[in-house]
Amino acid sequence: MAAHILVAPSLGLRVCAISGGSHPRRPFSMAVGAESSDPDHSWAYGTHRGHEVLLGFSRERPSAQTNQWDVAAMQLFRTLTTADMDRLLCWVRMPSLLLGLSVSAPAEGLSSAVLTGNPDVDKRFVARALAPAAVPQLFARAGDGGDALDLMLSAVDGGAALQVEDTFVTLAMMRPREDAAWLAWAVDVCVRIADRLARTRATMPPLPWHAATADAFDALARARSFQFDRTHLSVTGAEGELEVLVSLTTSPPSYGNIGGPLAYAIVLTARYPALGAGLRVFPERAVSGLMKMFLKDAKVGDPSFDDAFIVQADVPSALAWLFTPEVRARLVTMVARSTSVSVDDTQITMHLTPQAADPASLSYALDDVLGAAHALTRARAAVR
Repeated sequence: MAAHILVAPSLGLRVCAISGGSHPRRPFSMAVGAESSDPDHSWAYGTHRGHEVLLGFSRERPSAQTNQWDVAAMQLFRTLTTADMDRLLCWVRMPSLLLGLSVSAPAEGLSSAVLTGNPDVDKRFVARALAPAAVPQLFARAGDGGDALDLMLSAVDGGAALQVEDTFVTLAMMRPREDAAWLAWAVDVCVRIADRLARTRATMPPLPWHAATADAFDALARARSFQFDRTHLSVTGAEGELEVLVSLTTSPPSYGNIGGPLAYAIVLTARYPALGAGLRVFPERAVSGLMKMFLKDAKVGDPSFDDAFIVQADVPSALAWLFTPEVRARLVTMVARSTSVSVDDTQITMHLTPQAADPASLSYALDDVLGAAHALTRARAAVR
């Protein structure tokens, strides 16, 4: 494997070009965030073999608090006593498995699902899922040494920390600074794990709710001349200046109790040109009483709206013209029948339970989201 890092100080960029392994003709390249802005952290973003890839660099020195999976790095550090160390991170995105999956190593905490049923293997990972019965099927071993579980075990045996969730695979490890060879290895392993999981997931029987959700999404797309992606259970389209996305997710809402348990949700999103207010709006009920003591909450003078939402903005003066009576009324109506409603500078998002996956309910909810988004963009246009 060949790997090298080229430094371009005059541009404030480090360009990392990595190639090798079993794909020598497919170079992997990305621009890394300028070191000058934060000398202890930088990042890189790009694509490799059809996957989005994010690399992270966090400069640290090993200490007594170093996690157990850094033992290999600690041993290496003893032979390089003058070297600086980075915590290197490789994150690869994949199409959602829609299982509410979370697998991590080293094992810390209790599992709610098993990977294989083999105690010697399962004790090395913590596994959780909304569909636990599907997990052993996903990680079934083909016996050729090249399946997802074998790749995961080899990564952990190599001293890396591993995280696999519905939409991404991550490896992290303490390494000498600018260890491009490790990054090349990590990208290759993460992409291979993601590919094998996606391939296996496609062969598994659909979950019980899949057909009804797919039919409802298909009907919504046809009624509005949008595009329906059956593989990823999503609907995309446009209405005027708004971009529309309807999808099924196993992620928690963007605001509120983001550390809470995962749950299936239908997410309806309308994106619009940036408002320029640094806006953050989310339901008041999603925040614990203790957390409310530490949150700034701007009031707009409408009791029904102020009681329903936490409102924050980098430009507080913008709230007076953004939250017209129409915008406030639409958002109050939405939050009364949704598990979560959030607004920021570029989008409005509404969450529904999967039980609402019928064409009529989806259509009504999407009308709410689009109506609120159009009202916001009209309010913005009125002051320009």
